[in-house]
Amino acid sequence: LRACIHLRGPAKVQPTLRRSLGPLVKKVRPTELVGLADKICDNMMAKDDQLREHSGLGMKTLLSGLSSGKASAAGPMVVQQIGPKLLDGVARAESPQVKAELLDTLYTCLDRFGTGVPELHGGVEECLLAFLSHANSTVRKRCIQCTAALAQCAGDDLFAHLVGAVLAAMDSGDASTYVQVVGGISRNVGFRLGPYVDQIVPVLFTQLEGASGEQGDVLRESCLQSIESLAKRCPQEMASVAEPALRKSMELLKYEPNLYEDYEDDGDDMEEDEDDDEDESDSDDYTDSDSDDEDHPYFMQHARAREGDLIGEEAENQKLIVD
Repeated sequence: LRACIHLRGPAKVQPTLRRSLGPLVKKVRPTELVGLADKICDNMMAKDDQLREHSGLGMKTLLSGLSSGKASAAGPMVVQQIGPKLLDGVARAESPQVKAELLDTLYTCLDRFGTGVPELHGGVEECLLAFLSHANSTVRKRCIQCTAALAQCAGDDLFAHLVGAVLAAMDSGDASTYVQVVGGISRNVGFRLGPYVDQIVPVLFTQLEGASGEQGDVLRESCLQSIESLAKRCPQEMASVAEPALRKSMELLKYEPNLYEDYEDDGDDMEEDEDDDEDESDSDDYTDSDSDDEDHPYFMQHARAREGDLIGEEAENQKLIVD
């Protein structure tokens, strides 16, 4: 047990120590298990990079070995012990990598044992809302995952507050991040967003209309995917906005960012050099084909088409399409 707590030893031994945590959690008493998890959690915030890395992997092994059934109290007991430490570590850690690792562990805790620790939900929400606007993209991604996991176990009042805070933050922060939060919540517990569709969809339409530039393509894609997810999981609530959403999807299908970007205000001179510019653009695309940014327009086209198909199908099923 002491060896597993410190996860120290030769490089060849450390993976074995981590793997031993899985069967060990089924053998020790809950109180010993809580103490083990507490020590490993402390090591996850150590300055030693190697110890921190192995402790993070060890914690994942320990949590995955715990039973998530209602009859087992060990999982909630462990999360009650390490949850506050994880939140404090996320707030205090200066390294984005450490924040992301702690948030990853927090996601596992919420996903598997979130319903058993309602007393932690308020602190988790406060922490996540604070770091959804973090400068590091990995930290934001982990916060989005944790927010979606929190949404599936939060009470009705906390869930309503969470949705309201996310919608309010769209106008003041990185809209794309908060739109992804809505999409993540919808994919996890879309039925819970039904009562808020009338609030969410207009905000998504506003973001669609206001998106511009290269980052605008990313925002449009996120908005369309969120609308698609809502249409799939809340078809009845989406009935009132099905036709506007379908109309907007069809409108955006006519727009190709690779062709029309930066051409709106150009005159005849640009038209004369159009062929040369296209050749240079095509050349750049093939020489840097691995760039994620260049894939966004194609992803957005697929998002528009999927959303249009889905909304059209739902609308047809409910006899909402009128010639």
